[in-house]
Amino acid sequence: MNLRTPRIVSILLILFVLLIAIVTVYSLSSDTRSTLKGSIQDKLIFTASIAASDIDGDSFVRLNQGDENTAAFIRIRDQLRRVKEASPDVRFIYTMRKSGESVEFVVDGDYGYSSDAAAIGEMYPEAQPRLLDGFSGPSADDEFTTDQWGTVLSGYSPIRDSTGAVVGIVGVDMDSSLATAKMDRINLILYLIGIIAMIFVTLGIIVVERRRAIDEKKLEESEEQYRLLFERARDCILLIDA
Repeated sequence: MNLRTPRIVSILLILFVLLIAIVTVYSLSSDTRSTLKGSIQDKLIFTASIAASDIDGDSFVRLNQGDENTAAFIRIRDQLRRVKEASPDVRFIYTMRKSGESVEFVVDGDYGYSSDAAAIGEMYPEAQPRLLDGFSGPSADDEFTTDQWGTVLSGYSPIRDSTGAVVGIVGVDMDSSLATAKMDRINLILYLIGIIAMIFVTLGIIVVERRRAIDEKKLEESEEQYRLLFERARDCILLIDA
């Protein structure tokens, strides 16, 4: 038997284990990222729905440009800020409404607290399909979107007046860095588990290969002893089959 064969088999087995580990970690990472993004989307929709349910749609629909200092505006802004403060992962929370074919801001939860907060009537450029879906029912972006305020994942929920008609939406944004940090932590754990499992399997194969090498060496030494015995013996040696 070729003594190199077991070594080749061991090397192929290690490579196979490495391939399985890589495929498994990648698959788990993809599934985990998808699950995590789904949970973030659900959280954003839930937060937007809670905020929208607290807003008086009749007061909201009467807000116009220049009403930023009115009691109705301040009441809605403070409601949004309370929701934001209760959810540390939320970066921005705001309300919008349709204006013809466009979408405009109405109450920004950061108005009066941040210099780049939107005022009533400020147009939002290039409204995404999921944002527009928010005027029909709760929705969330499929992927992170980038605008002048940063890269975020957003959730939306409609604001209704006393008749049940949709008069606007609440938007809730989570910064991409927060979601990415969570995904990176999970991926790191998965990679460590994969590496540790691969190390243990590889060590096991090495131990088996080492034991095999020792046995092979003993066998070779035994064969060499018998060969020398036959070659150097001066007397006749008979092997009798029982």
